[in-house]
Amino acid sequence: MSNQTPLPQRYDDPWLEQFWKGHLTPYSQSRDLRLWGWFFVLVLFSLMWMKGQKIIPINAGHYGLALSLYCAAFALGNLKKSSHCTGIVLNSLLGVAISAYYINDVRLNLDDERLISGSAMLFLIVLAAAFKLKKYLAPFKKWGRSRLWMHIHIYSGIAAMILFMFHLDLSLPNGLFSYCLFLLFTLFIALGILGVNLQRVIPVKLADLDTEVIYEKIPQVVESLRLKINDLMDRGKGEPISKTLSSFCEQYVLPFFEGPKPSMQYFFSSSAGLPERLHKFDNLQQFLNDDEKLVLVEIKKLYKEKQQLDVHASLQWFLRQWLWLHIVMASLLIFMILYHLGMIFIF
Repeated sequence: MSNQTPLPQRYDDPWLEQFWKGHLTPYSQSRDLRLWGWFFVLVLFSLMWMKGQKIIPINAGHYGLALSLYCAAFALGNLKKSSHCTGIVLNSLLGVAISAYYINDVRLNLDDERLISGSAMLFLIVLAAAFKLKKYLAPFKKWGRSRLWMHIHIYSGIAAMILFMFHLDLSLPNGLFSYCLFLLFTLFIALGILGVNLQRVIPVKLADLDTEVIYEKIPQVVESLRLKINDLMDRGKGEPISKTLSSFCEQYVLPFFEGPKPSMQYFFSSSAGLPERLHKFDNLQQFLNDDEKLVLVEIKKLYKEKQQLDVHASLQWFLRQWLWLHIVMASLLIFMILYHLGMIFIF
């Protein structure tokens, strides 16, 4: 018998199976991810042990250096064919440079450090924000491939976060404004990393569905399906259906077609709860005649289509809300940074 640990649950989405197996999106080419994770834990505890035994003087720079070299080795060892490899390596080199500076005893004046890191961080944030500007200017002039700009957007944001930690001298900020800026920056980067995965996961999940629809037209399509249900109940000939089927449609089917019914459960499984609901259709068949069974089959098909529209409504809504929140937080972050710079130059 195999000693392999079974998956917690059999999902209908391949990316979720890859998640449980250790192949994380978007780095689906990475293998032996758990081995790399244990290797990093080993390095981390080795540094902590050497610090405790006072074998060599360990400071924050050594931890940063270990993390940076680990990320570079991971990218070069597993992601050579991935377009993310260059961005990870460049950010790792930035981390190596900053870590080496911290390890070195000779350092610049703290004000000079913060001026350099703050200026570089502001440049990277503006560069990341240029991705949105590029979209607005795309109809008038081409500024390179969108994929390239997307990578610049992602990894300039991560580099800005690295410089932000350097700007804080690898410690928590002092003061209410600085602390709010720190929390906003951290949440902004976390949302950005989440968005990278969402923009890869959600389109794949939607592509697996049989139904394709524009988000704004989902209510109209649902309404058209509801009208089809009503036509089937009339059987198109004015012949009344049995009370059993009529009661089933009125109590169970028609409320489902009152409008889109988004749910977060569709993010984890596009068929969440559907088998149990369709089982009610199967149980009803034994009480219907042959003609009504044909009607029930058509209603069941429309029910499945409506459920897929709910999946579209849920996932597309989630992606749109994330984008809106990301833009609002980016605007607020730039405003707070400019205010911070203004206060520095004024006082």
